[in-house]
Amino acid sequence: MFISGNQIEEELLTLQANTGFTQAVAGIKTGRFKRDVNQVTYQYRVTYTQHLRNYMYDPARLNVIFSDASLQHLFFRTFGYQGNTRFTIYPNAWLRDLPLLDIGENVYFGDGILLGTNQISENQQFIKVGRIRIGKNTIFDQHCSVGLDTQIGQDVQVRFKSSIGLKCTLGNSITVGECSIVGHRAQLGDRVRLGLNTKLGNFVRVDDDVVIGDFQIIPPFSHVTRQGVFSSQPKAHNSLPNALAFNTMS
Repeated sequence: MFISGNQIEEELLTLQANTGFTQAVAGIKTGRFKRDVNQVTYQYRVTYTQHLRNYMYDPARLNVIFSDASLQHLFFRTFGYQGNTRFTIYPNAWLRDLPLLDIGENVYFGDGILLGTNQISENQQFIKVGRIRIGKNTIFDQHCSVGLDTQIGQDVQVRFKSSIGLKCTLGNSITVGECSIVGHRAQLGDRVRLGLNTKLGNFVRVDDDVVIGDFQIIPPFSHVTRQGVFSSQPKAHNSLPNALAFNTMS
């Protein structure tokens, strides 16, 4: 069935006039919430998500929206997003909690991007919700993912099928090679380069200008400098300069 931009615009404006919906949008917050519809905070999430799914699960509608800059702006504003709307995104994106996103100008999201602003607990009783911030001119190739409470700088390139964990901080002008994994709470300085299929463990710190080669595995709690890889795990004092082979920028 043909869907026109005018029809979608009317739908979105009708949503903006719906008091119950606007209350739900205002209720999208960070934190840890019990998945109980009897609690107001979670009621807001359910209402918000039901409306958002009407679009996110309908690629034909999203294709119309994301092909028109003014309609894209209206869509993101309707669902509570307050930041820049001049970025590229495609219909098979996985988005939730739009009020918690901050996307810089000229960011490019390839097909299948997942911006994971929320995560369910192992017992499925709670949901954790956090922000994601992405700096301008950053590029994500197809099928990449970003975890909640993560901040990514500007001019970053995240290549095909790579994933960034929870609570990570990435500086500016970084390259994450294809099929790479950046573990939870990792901290990467400016101009870091990760090779193909590189895996950084949780709590890894990488200094500015470090280049890590293809297929390298950096253990959790490591501190990677231009001189080597050192353990920063509590009560561990061993230096690991020979544990991995990697390059540093000249």
